[in-house]
Amino acid sequence: MRQLLILRGPMGSGKSTWVREHGLEHYTLSSDEIRLLVQSPVLLEDGTRGISQKNEKFVWEILFSVLEERMKAGEFTVVDATHAKTSMISRYKKLCTQYKYRATVIDFSSVPLEELLRRNQQREDWKRVPEIAIRNSFSRMTTERVPNWVNVVDYDDRDLVSKAMTYSPKDLSDYKKIHHIGDIHGCYTVLMEYLKDGFKDDEYYIFVGDYLDRGIENGEVLRFLLEIKNKPNVVLLEGNHESKHLKAWAHDEPIYGQVFKNSTMPQIEGISKSDTRQLWRRLAQIVHYTYNGKQVLVNHAGISKIPSSGILFVATDQFVSGVGGYETDIDTVWSENEKEIYQIHGHRNLWDLPIFASERSFNLEGGVEKGGYLRVVTLDKNGFRAHEVKNHVFSLRESNKPLPSQNMTVDEMVEYFRNHELVVENKLDDNISSFSFTRKAFRDRNWDAVNARARGIFVNTDTNKIVARSYDKMFHINEREFTRIGYLKENLVFPVKAYEKVNGYLGILGYNEQTDELFFSSKNSNRSQHAQWFRELFYKNHGEQAESIKRFLKENNASMVFEVVLPTKDPHIIEYKDHDDFVVLLDIIKNTPEFACMSYEKLVRIAKEFGLFYKRLSFIANDWREFYKWFRDTVDKKDFASEEFPLEGYVIQDSSGEVRDCTWIVAPFMAKVKTPYYDFWKFMRSVKDSVGKGKEQNINTSAMWSELHNEFFFWLKQQDKEYLLETDIITLRNKFQSGKSKNSDLSL
Repeated sequence: MRQLLILRGPMGSGKSTWVREHGLEHYTLSSDEIRLLVQSPVLLEDGTRGISQKNEKFVWEILFSVLEERMKAGEFTVVDATHAKTSMISRYKKLCTQYKYRATVIDFSSVPLEELLRRNQQREDWKRVPEIAIRNSFSRMTTERVPNWVNVVDYDDRDLVSKAMTYSPKDLSDYKKIHHIGDIHGCYTVLMEYLKDGFKDDEYYIFVGDYLDRGIENGEVLRFLLEIKNKPNVVLLEGNHESKHLKAWAHDEPIYGQVFKNSTMPQIEGISKSDTRQLWRRLAQIVHYTYNGKQVLVNHAGISKIPSSGILFVATDQFVSGVGGYETDIDTVWSENEKEIYQIHGHRNLWDLPIFASERSFNLEGGVEKGGYLRVVTLDKNGFRAHEVKNHVFSLRESNKPLPSQNMTVDEMVEYFRNHELVVENKLDDNISSFSFTRKAFRDRNWDAVNARARGIFVNTDTNKIVARSYDKMFHINEREFTRIGYLKENLVFPVKAYEKVNGYLGILGYNEQTDELFFSSKNSNRSQHAQWFRELFYKNHGEQAESIKRFLKENNASMVFEVVLPTKDPHIIEYKDHDDFVVLLDIIKNTPEFACMSYEKLVRIAKEFGLFYKRLSFIANDWREFYKWFRDTVDKKDFASEEFPLEGYVIQDSSGEVRDCTWIVAPFMAKVKTPYYDFWKFMRSVKDSVGKGKEQNINTSAMWSELHNEFFFWLKQQDKEYLLETDIITLRNKFQSGKSKNSDLSL
C-alpha cells in the first residue's frame, strides 16, 4: 500500500541491519546497493577498498526512477540512505503528493558518534567509510531537521515502528449500520433511489469505486461525489476507472480511455478540475474494519488473501485492479484462503455470481450501466443483507459488431462488393464470380459489414442468383470487440450450442441452374486442387445420392457446407489415424445475401436421409455461468499439447437468430473457440517453416513460454531444413514424440 519509510542515519547507524531484521529486503531501495550496481568497490588511497561516491547524480536518478515506478503501483517502499540533509528528504514530497503516499522517517540519528566509529572499524574493508565522512554526517544531523510534512519515528521505539509498518482494522461497531455500495458507472438515478432517505449520522457508507464511465449520468455522479467527499461517515474507494481516467483528466494528463474521452468527458464538462483533484486525494485504497466481532476487508477489485506479512505489503494496484485476471473467480479463491475475514468488492463478475458469491466474499458488480442492478450489502447487528436496485436509466454502447443482415437484393450485394477496396472478385466460367475479402483485410484485420460477408459467395452475375454460399467471416472469441467475453456476457442469447470442429478445409456444394449441375468449390474457386479433391471424394462416397442432393439444393435454394478431411493428401494439425478421406456436413445455408442456416434438428434429419456425416453437438449452455465454465475448461487445459482425442475446436451458436418458416435461422451469432492443443501445434508449424527457410529471426520466441515449446524448437533446429519444408507438422510431431518416448532422458 501507499506507505513510504525513509531511513535516516549516519553510516554505521544500523539501517541495513534493521531492514534485514524486519524482512524488508524486497521492499527496500538502497543507495549503496545502486552504487555497487553502477561501480564495483574501488581502491582507496590507503590501500583499502570502498564504495565509490563519484556517480551520485546517476545513482539518485536511478533510485528516484525506480521509486516512482513503485509508487505508480502503490508498493510499500523503504529507502535506505543517510538522508542527512533536509533537502534530501524534501525531494520525496512531490512524489508523495502525486501518488498519495504517507511518509514516515525512521530516525537512526540517536546512535552515539563513538558507536558509529566503532561499528565502522568492524565492517569489511570495502564497506568502511572515512571517519571524517561519519563525523560530518553526524554533525549535519544535529543541525538539519526533518521537514514538518513527514512523520518521524525513532528506530528504537518499537511501538511506533510497528504502527508505521502495520495497517490495523478500525472498529466501526458504534455505527447502527454499514452500507457497502457497488460500482456506479455513471448511473445517478438508481443511486439516488437507494439513497432516497439521505445519509444518516449513525450509519457508515463505503463506496467501492468505479463511479464514472459507461453510464449516461456521469456529470450528476461526479457532482454528488464532490458534495459528499468530506462527510466523516463516508469513505470513497479508488476504482480502476478513477485510477486510469479521472485522475488523468483532473491533472491534465493524457487520456487513453476512449469511453471516458468520447462519452464521459462531455458529460462532466464544466466541473472544477481543482475540486476533482481534491476528491482524487481523498479516495482511499481499502477499508479494513471490525464490527461486533466480524472482520471485513472492502476494496474495489478483490484480492486472494491477506498475506502473513500484513495488508500494508499488498500493492494498491492489486486492490484497484484485482489479483488475477478479470476472469478469475476471486470470490471462491478468497473463501478458500480466508476462514475468518469477509471480503466485499466490485469490479468483476464474469461468472455472473450473486451478491453472496461465496462463503466469505460479496460481489457488488451487477452490470448497473447496462440496465442491471446497483448492488449493496449492509451490515448491522443482525448480520449481512443483500440489496439490488434495478437501473432503468441507461443506454447500451454501440459496438463494432457487423451490421445485421439487411433485405438487400443479390445485385445490390454485388454492387457493394465491387465498390469495396477490400473485396476481390474472381471471375469463373458460366458467368459465375466469387467474392472474397482481400489478403490485406485478413492481414490488417480490417473488417466491416461488407467484406466480412464476402467469404465464399459465388454469384451468377448474368442471372443475379447465388450459386453457392458459405459463412460470413467468423471470428474467434476475444478476437473482436463484439466477441470479447465481457460483450458476450451481456449479449449472448441462451441456450448457446457448441459444435465440434474437425480439422480440414471448407468445401461448398451448390447448384448451378444454367448447367443443371452440382457446383463444387473451396474458398473462392471451383477450379482449385482442393475443389477438385472435394468433388472426387463426394462422388466416391456419396455419388449414388448426388441427384437427390442436387434436387434438394435446387428446391430449397440452398448450399451445403462441408469440412473436407484428407489425412494423406492434405494433413493439417489434427491427426486422424486409420481414417479414410471423409466429409462432414457443417451447415445447410440459404442462398440469400443475408446469412441463414438450417436448424440443427433438420440438418441432422437431412444428413441421415442422404447418408452424410454431420457435425456433432458437443455442449448446450442454458445460462451464462454454464457457458463460461465450459469456455474456461476448454481454453485452460493444462495438457494443452498432448491430448488423447484432440479437436481443432468448436463453433458456438446462440439463439439470437430469427426463425423463419420453422426451418431457417437468420443471422444467429456465431464464433469460434480453438483448443490449446490446436493453437500450440499451429504455432509450432509456423516455427518449423521459419526454421526450414533459415529465417529463425522471424520467430516470435517470446511466445514459446513452455518447456515443450523450447524442446520442439531445439529439435527442429537439428533437422535438415529441406526435410522440414517438405514434411507436414503431424509427421514431425510424431517423430519428435517417438524420440522422446524412446529416451526419456533425451538431452534437449
